[in-house]
Amino acid sequence: MSRFSLFGRAARKKTTEELDVAYKFHKPEFGSIIFYYNGQRRLTDVSVFITDEKQQVFECRYATVSPRSGIEIELKKLENPAGGIFSGAVSKVAIYVSGEQYFFVQGEKGFRRMR
Repeated sequence: MSRFSLFGRAARKKTTEELDVAYKFHKPEFGSIIFYYNGQRRLTDVSVFITDEKQQVFECRYATVSPRSGIEIELKKLENPAGGIFSGAVSKVAIYVSGEQYFFVQGEKGFRRMR
């Protein structure tokens, strides 16, 4: 069932519902996370910040993200400007899109969105 608007067009879902983060195959031992975007319009200037268990922050920037896509981020290949290399588990993922922030933290069964 689609959403209804008084102006005759379906109301658009908020971007927060269109973004998600998961481990590759939902298993941390694969050493990759997947950033999912399930929206219908192209996103521009997207930044993904990944924090490891040592509280080191690593940034991945994307000029554009296509609709209904997933981007794999290999954790072992991440480096920060201070020369740190990713180690351990992911403690937090922050996504910045069009001036808005979305946060995901490690839960019992993968990542959960923080409100």
